Amino acid sequence: MFFIVSQQRSGTHYLTSLLSSPANTKSFGEVISNNSKYNFYSYLGKLAAKDPDSVRPLTLFKIWQKFTHELVTKEKLDHGYAILMYNDIGRLSPVITEKILTSNRLIHLVRHNILRTHISNQINRSTTKPAHQTEREGILSRITLPTKNLVDELRLRQQQIGEMRERLSSLNCLEVSYEEITQNPDVEAAKIFSFLRLPVTKVSTNLKRSNPHALDKILENYSEVREHLTRFEMEHFCTSE
Repeated sequence: MFFIVSQQRSGTHYLTSLLSSPANTKSFGEVISNNSKYNFYSYLGKLAAKDPDSVRPLTLFKIWQKFTHELVTKEKLDHGYAILMYNDIGRLSPVITEKILTSNRLIHLVRHNILRTHISNQINRSTTKPAHQTEREGILSRITLPTKNLVDELRLRQQQIGEMRERLSSLNCLEVSYEEITQNPDVEAAKIFSFLRLPVTKVSTNLKRSNPHALDKILENYSEVREHLTRFEMEHFCTSE
């Protein structure tokens, strides 16, 4: 197993569609999420129902290893991988977290335009629609983005990325950029496959961006947002993808 570590709305759905190109390789999605088909806590609950004494802090990592091993073997896969969102890592036991991060290959997916990430969250807050979907390019969604607390929220995202980057810097981890992957999928995927020691395979996906439009088309108050961010030297987020 290997793991993709990322923030919400940073392109994990798109990346997993590329990394599943090699034969017998599959994503198990967000295994800590309550909405996941392959849910670690559901697995724990079933074990505890059968034998309450088997689920203890000292046995959690062994249970995790068994859980991930069974995912791969039941599907008869050569390789499997899962997604750990930043907030998922905070939900896990520190013992499990450290052992997962130190004993597996990791892909740290970063979306540098955190304003785009924030807007995607705003647009899709009431849905579970991913940032990419297996349909035509998304229909234009226009919103008014509140500027109150916007800078604080963007700085928090930057801080979270920086803290995770520092945490993963000494580990067996490759950082990849969402922007570079979408622009040069074959080139970037080849780097990832080499890092993971997987056969370098030409990748393809039929996923389209849900919100592909320029920000001045998406934001009803684009001028206000840009003027506000300019005061904090963040206006570059308004023009870059």
